[in-house]
Amino acid sequence: MNESDLKHILNEHAKWATDNATGSRANLSGANLSGANLSGADLSGADLSGANLSRADLYGAIGIYSFGPVGENKRIGYAVASADGPMFALGCHWGNLADTRKAIVEKYGKNSPYEKQVILAGKIVMEVSK
Repeated sequence: MNESDLKHILNEHAKWATDNATGSRANLSGANLSGANLSGADLSGADLSGANLSRADLYGAIGIYSFGPVGENKRIGYAVASADGPMFALGCHWGNLADTRKAIVEKYGKNSPYEKQVILAGKIVMEVSK
């Protein structure tokens, strides 16, 4: 995906995010966005499952919140606002809050700092995306 393709996808997504009648929801699943400038983009509801966001500039992006480092690999996690609540990209994991918490509890235990970060990130991304 080149810069022109990404701009087109984000422009169509901005239209969709405004009224859902025009444009189209961004599907960036599996996209390599490392180093991409996403500052100021509205990514609310975008499908970022499997997307590589390492070194992406997310400053001022709407609908996405980066947090961490988290987990044993000290990766940066991403919470993405959607109409159904926050979605999370954590390494190769993409899921809603319930699925994400379940995966974390299985690996790190209940009430781990990791689980608490995810819960807080979900609240933040939904609040700032209103």
